[in-house]
Amino acid sequence: MTSFLSASSLPFTPSTPLPTRTFTVFTNLPSDVQLHILTFSAVAPFETYDDKHLPFRIAPLTHILPFISKSFYEMCQKNYLWNFAIERKKMLKDLEPCYSEKLALTTSPPTLKSLYIQTEILLRPLLPSFIMRTNLKKNQPFSLHFFEPRYRRLIKTIMLNPTHNWGPNTEFDLEFIQGKNLSTYNAPTFHYGHEGRITLGSFCYLVKILQCHIYEDGRADVTMIPIERVIVENVNREEPDNLFWIKGRVVGDDLGVGELQGEVLTKFARGLVERLGVTLEQARGMARGMLEGNAEGSLQALLGMHEEGEEEEEEYVPSDDDEEEGEN
Repeated sequence: MTSFLSASSLPFTPSTPLPTRTFTVFTNLPSDVQLHILTFSAVAPFETYDDKHLPFRIAPLTHILPFISKSFYEMCQKNYLWNFAIERKKMLKDLEPCYSEKLALTTSPPTLKSLYIQTEILLRPLLPSFIMRTNLKKNQPFSLHFFEPRYRRLIKTIMLNPTHNWGPNTEFDLEFIQGKNLSTYNAPTFHYGHEGRITLGSFCYLVKILQCHIYEDGRADVTMIPIERVIVENVNREEPDNLFWIKGRVVGDDLGVGELQGEVLTKFARGLVERLGVTLEQARGMARGMLEGNAEGSLQALLGMHEEGEEEEEEYVPSDDDEEEGEN
C-alpha cells in the first residue's frame, strides 16, 4: 500500500536566505540622474504589444518599477517618466511605417547610431519622385501608366532592385512581381509630387506600390496608394533625364503649412551658412527662392558669390617670395 507524506510530516529544513541586493552606486546618484536612468526602462502600458499587436496591460512603469522600493514608487508617480514615455511614443509613431503594423517600434533606440538610422532612413527616406499635378487622397489607391524615360528608370530602380527586402523567405525575380498583388508584402515606395512641382518646403506624398506590370521597353502599369504626407527637405536632380530624388520628412496631416515650411527653410539656410560662408540673410533669401520655384537661379548666384570670394582670397595668399621682397 502506497503511503503519502503530508507537508506537515516532513522535517523542517530552513532554506538559505537570499543575499540582500543593494544599489549603493545608484542610490548615491543625484535624483535627476536617477530619473534619467529610469527612462531607459520605464516603458508605459501603451508602448508594449503582444504577438497580435494588441496593447499589453502590464508594463515596467506601472507593474515592476514601483514595487522595487519606496523611492522607485515615488519616482514612477512623477510626470517626468510619463512625459518621456508620451514623447517617445509620439516620435516612434512618426517613425513607424504605417503600411506594416508588425514593424511598430516599442522601445527606445539602443544607441545614437540606431536612432540616426531610424530618423534618417524611416523618417527621412531618400527616394525618387514622380511629378504630376494630381488630386490625391491618403489611403485611396489609384493607377497610372508610366511611359516617360525618367519614370521608366524610377520603376526599374525601385522594383528591380535585388537588395530590396520583399520579406522573409522570398527570393526576388521579375516574374514574382509582374501583376502580383503586393499589398501583403513590404513593397517599395517613392515620392509623388501631387502639386506638379518639387521645391524646398513643398509637400508631396509617400506612395506604396500595390501592383506593377513592367513591359519589355520599360513602360509600366502601376497601382499605388498614398500612405504619408511628406515635406521636402532636400532635392537632387539626376541627368540626363531629370529624375528628381527627394529627401523628405514624414509629417502629420494636421500640421500647419506655414510653420513646417518655415522650419525647413531655416534649417536649410543654416546649412548654407556653414557650407558656403554666406550670411544668414543671403541664405534665407536663397531658400525662399527655392520655395518659390527659382531654386536653380538662386543656387547658381549664391555659388557664384562663393567662388568669387575664394578667388579674392587666393590673390592675397602670402608666399615665400613676398617675404624675401619685404626683407630687401
